[in-house]
Amino acid sequence: MNDRFTKRWVLVVAIWSVAGILTLWNTAGVNRLAPLQAAREQTRMDADYCRRQAARMVEVAEKQARYYHTVAAPNLGLLAAQETLRRLAQSRGVSLLKVEPAAEQPSPEGVAIALRLVGSLADGAAFLALLEQRCPYLPLAAVKIVSDSAAGIAEFDISLHYRFRVVAGPQAAAGPAAGAI
Repeated sequence: MNDRFTKRWVLVVAIWSVAGILTLWNTAGVNRLAPLQAAREQTRMDADYCRRQAARMVEVAEKQARYYHTVAAPNLGLLAAQETLRRLAQSRGVSLLKVEPAAEQPSPEGVAIALRLVGSLADGAAFLALLEQRCPYLPLAAVKIVSDSAAGIAEFDISLHYRFRVVAGPQAAAGPAAGAI
């Protein structure tokens, strides 16, 4: 009876030893694969997000591109911006007395432009609204308005910051149209 009892205990110990070893091996495998599965799940979630938001991302990228005038050369871009300002002023009925780069040194991404307009206060405000709408690459830096209420005429001294990106080749023509009103 002692011999049968010993054989059964040896069999039980062997079975539990194999179960313990298999459990340790399985735990080690799970611990090794868990970070890979988490990274895979994160990548899948990122891909799903990008797929769902692709149209919005394109819209945001296009909107961001409008804040910079794409030009072949800084001087050509400055001339195009000056011509755009002249056309906008003419379309709003204000007289553009001065359009010139400010005296400060241009930076690689932009240059200051000084304007002087004369016209009615309403026409000047309409010009500024049109400028903000049509030329987001020409944000306002400062505006000084001197109004003569008796004559109904206002003089606007405006500082703009012309933002541009120099792109060589056919991509320069793909930017916002300089003459668009």
